[in-house]
Amino acid sequence: MNGKVFGLLVLVGLTASPALAEEIRSGAGLCLDVHAPCQNENGCQVQVWECNDRRQQRWRIEGREIRSRAGLCLDVHAPCHEEDGCQVQVWECNGSPQQKWKLEGGVIRSRAGLCLDVHKPCERENGCNVQVWQCNGSRQQTWKLRH
Repeated sequence: MNGKVFGLLVLVGLTASPALAEEIRSGAGLCLDVHAPCQNENGCQVQVWECNDRRQQRWRIEGREIRSRAGLCLDVHAPCHEEDGCQVQVWECNGSPQQKWKLEGGVIRSRAGLCLDVHKPCERENGCNVQVWQCNGSRQQTWKLRH
């Protein structure tokens, strides 16, 4: 952790001025991560990975959007954005409902009311899928932002 302090940043409605959250950590301690080879492309997979202080693990909150360091928005795949298990990706920011998020007490909710969720069977493994799921208070749906 190289001497940095981690805390829980609680924002209601993501209405704060632009803020850098250098890392968004899962309940299992892995970082929200954009697959490095495609981090500048629409549709690139969002996963969890051991925190390594690299560009693909840095995020910025702007309004109700969560932006990658490459400037793409955290996005729920449009055709299934209201369904459990729908994949989370990055996409060019366009103001669509599937790019709107709300942080509440360590939970990150999509506009459809589903929670950002790490796939339970692999929640402690690099490359584990990030999806949305009905909010249930589980560790897979708990996030900490370094600020």
